[in-house]
Amino acid sequence: HLEEIDLRSGSRRRLAVIDGPMMYQTAYVAFDRRRRRLFWTDRNNGIRGIRWMTLSQDRHRRDAASDTTAAGLKVPGSGHLTFQRTSNIVYDNARDMLYGLMSHEGVTHLVRYDAALSRQDVLYTFPFGVSVSHLDVSHDGQMLAMTLVGLRGQNSLVLFSVDNLENADFSYHTLRTLGDTNLSQFRFSHDDTSLV
Repeated sequence: HLEEIDLRSGSRRRLAVIDGPMMYQTAYVAFDRRRRRLFWTDRNNGIRGIRWMTLSQDRHRRDAASDTTAAGLKVPGSGHLTFQRTSNIVYDNARDMLYGLMSHEGVTHLVRYDAALSRQDVLYTFPFGVSVSHLDVSHDGQMLAMTLVGLRGQNSLVLFSVDNLENADFSYHTLRTLGDTNLSQFRFSHDDTSLV
């Protein structure tokens, strides 16, 4: 399940039960800071879906209020998208979008949802047999980092420019490649000058 812990008092509150947790972590989670929306994946052992809820400032209730984007799209306070097959979700708070990795029939796609989660765009499709994981987005929304595992098991930490992807330039910069060692869990520093 998902749980909130108050750092001052230590009190805990269960937020949601995870339908189909994973083996080594419960689910993939992401957070929209502006609207205080918490996203998580469910049915992680099947055809994965995405759920979300708005966390209230008042810890004794959940806030399901809606909001609108700059483009006038209604952003629901809570909801569920079924059968998305999307994992490794991260929220781009600078551009107000949710990114993830969608796997289907041996192929992984880098996907992006608008703030209302009403539209999914495939930004890039990786070659067959390449595994992709550990997605992260820079705080300024300009870069995406991830780990690619090639056909021979080599791990590469790579960077994509979001602007380039939007203009159909699918080139990426390889920061490091190791033959048989995992390159995982890298995250952008707060100033976006390094991955740690």
